[in-house]
Amino acid sequence: MIDNNNFSPLYIVGNVNIDLIMGQLDSWPQRGTEVLLDTNTWRVGGSAGNSALAAQALGIPSHLVANQSYDLWGQWLAEHFQQSHRWPKVDIPTSITVGITHSDSERTFFSAKGNVEKLSLTEVLEQLPEQVPPQTVVLLSGAFLTLSLLDDYLELLTTLKQRQFTVALDCGWPPQQWKNVRKQVQQWLPWIDLLLVNEIEIQQLTEHSQLSSAVEHLAAKMPKTARIIVKRGANGASSYIKQHWDHCQAPNVKVVDTVGAGDIFNTGYLAAFILNKSHAEALRWGITLASQAISTTPRQLMNKQQLTLAMTVGDMTDGES
Repeated sequence: MIDNNNFSPLYIVGNVNIDLIMGQLDSWPQRGTEVLLDTNTWRVGGSAGNSALAAQALGIPSHLVANQSYDLWGQWLAEHFQQSHRWPKVDIPTSITVGITHSDSERTFFSAKGNVEKLSLTEVLEQLPEQVPPQTVVLLSGAFLTLSLLDDYLELLTTLKQRQFTVALDCGWPPQQWKNVRKQVQQWLPWIDLLLVNEIEIQQLTEHSQLSSAVEHLAAKMPKTARIIVKRGANGASSYIKQHWDHCQAPNVKVVDTVGAGDIFNTGYLAAFILNKSHAEALRWGITLASQAISTTPRQLMNKQQLTLAMTVGDMTDGES
């Protein structure tokens, strides 16, 4: 299914950090008290980290653009990525995110600043080629957590387009609050070829409660050939391009851990995009990878053979919505 000889590398830029996932918790404890939780897991995390791990599991060519702390956690993270020898080192602790899971499969994140906030425009551009072949994708993740880079995001986008990259953006949820970043994000849209968002994010970004009107609002500000991909949780995912919708239903799986599901979806979708798969099939790739990940503990990520089998015998359906 995946011929690496015809696969241009997927570049992934953004936040790589430690994730501590704990749960479940449904009501916030009183200050000064202690609560026992049933589960905890340490793992590589961050939006960019999750996407890169999924790419490595698939065996597709990829390059993770990040930085690294000098501490033990920084060394541990770097050991998971071959290209980490190019990461600049910063004298600041490794960023850590604590994810608290809830019984309704939602989760709440607490992220501590650290190396991620120091990733700079210069450091990113030095890790990317000066010129790339057509349809070489760069995925930008965790924009609102890479604080130094955030200040230069518009320059980053214009430079990437000058280098001929196809730019995919998953900006994530802003700790700064949407009201403070809406204008900034909308300034980025003319340079975005693929916008990957979830339903709540696109509603907050546009202040439109209806998905169709929210998508159309953004599409008017983007290139005519741009795609908007909306991740809809248990309802699957939808894509919009040139006023045409495609939809993929999610399979019925037992959800164990949804942390990073959207990032893993991004890898599947973009891998299919790079291979010129149809819009509907690209949605299936993303849904297939993400669905398998959220239903396993410890987390398992699909390789090529597993993806091929799942795509062959899976019960997911494509179609226009």
